[in-house]
Amino acid sequence: MLFVFLVISLLLFSLSTPAAEQANPRVVETGPSDKLILPPPNATRAVANPASVIPWPKEKTPTAPAGFEVSLFADDLDNPRMIYVLPNGDVLVMESLPQRSPSRIVLLRDSAKSGTPAVRESFLRRLNMAFGMALIGNRFYVANTNAIVVFPYRAGDTQIKRRPEKILDLPAGGHYTRNLLADPAGKKIYVAVGSSSNIDEQRVDEKDPRRAAILQINPDGSGMRVFAS
Repeated sequence: MLFVFLVISLLLFSLSTPAAEQANPRVVETGPSDKLILPPPNATRAVANPASVIPWPKEKTPTAPAGFEVSLFADDLDNPRMIYVLPNGDVLVMESLPQRSPSRIVLLRDSAKSGTPAVRESFLRRLNMAFGMALIGNRFYVANTNAIVVFPYRAGDTQIKRRPEKILDLPAGGHYTRNLLADPAGKKIYVAVGSSSNIDEQRVDEKDPRRAAILQINPDGSGMRVFAS
């Protein structure tokens, strides 16, 4: 009976003990921070668990609060990451995915306010893992993962085919999204730059103050400073 009890106890311990601890009994993953002994990087196999996108059933929509309703405006978009509404009501959707460059912007126009865009155009192509968008006057700004670029824009344009002007280099890699926000007066632009990794074990963020920070620049790209870090 004692032998059976010991076998069951050892089995339960092995099931409840992380693989890293079983391989290295010195690993301590819980307790006060000064007592933790974590396994070295890559000691165990990395595992990814991406989300599975399940489309809404036909004729079904999300439940909205009382007094509101939800309707489908546009679908069949390729990994939409950011939406920007131009002054004339055109809706710009940034399609961007790190493993699938280049990015592009899709323009949706619903002039009749019917809830369904009558115009759907590829507004901008050949962007580099882009994310943020901003319009100041007749200049349209895009945040690629490695630079801020500007395009000339005319109200009502459904496509931009002119070449970009690069106004600011950004550190590439890491968390790739770069958001943009212009102040109400159009005098300053704020750029969010992600960290190089989740835990920065190589101290990359420490070496480049632009990472894991919000940068402030003038509309021409000059005067860059770290606004928040």
